[in-house]
Amino acid sequence: LWLTLLWGVCGYGEKPLRSVAAFFVTIFGFAFGFYFCDLRGPDGPIRYDYLKSLYFSVVTFTSLGYGDVTPRGFARFLAGSEALLGVFLISLFVFVFCRRMVR
Repeated sequence: LWLTLLWGVCGYGEKPLRSVAAFFVTIFGFAFGFYFCDLRGPDGPIRYDYLKSLYFSVVTFTSLGYGDVTPRGFARFLAGSEALLGVFLISLFVFVFCRRMVR
């Protein structure tokens, strides 16, 4: 299972574009999850607004954490999971890209 996941995400360290595709799948997938969760913005609750969910997903994935949108309830778990996955995938991309450039 682990080798299949590794092959799918980065092609065993040889395909950096697969890592970029994993970025987009992760960001858009978590944005879909945030769409149904309780997010709070400066103007009040944000629910059923995909663009704001996508914005929050990008900010969380990259670990920027502006603080203008805050998760509540189950969205906190999703945000933490996405932040950890984002750090892992960005690190994996750097590794794969450097390995590809060295060859």
